[in-house]
Amino acid sequence: MNEYVIETKNLCKKAGTKYRVKNLDMKVPKGVVYGFLGPNGAGKTTTMKLLLGLIHPNEGDIYLLGEKMTLIQIVGAIFIIGGAMVGELIKPKK
Repeated sequence: MNEYVIETKNLCKKAGTKYRVKNLDMKVPKGVVYGFLGPNGAGKTTTMKLLLGLIHPNEGDIYLLGEKMTLIQIVGAIFIIGGAMVGELIKPKK
């Protein structure tokens, strides 16, 4: 069993010739509250977008619950989570 909920290995995202995220190795253990701190332009938002599958890395891997995430898996997870959230919004009130 994997001890990390989220893990990245050598995660990189380039925009043009500039790296927005470069060689990010991150391990978030189960049960831990994890935050991003840093100055503007440090790559916090880009990292979150990568983890959510909203943008795609140029290099590196993302593991969720020990499983390497492919583009199809990330998009599928977002679709399922998004569908559940929309379902909650349109449920009739009791």
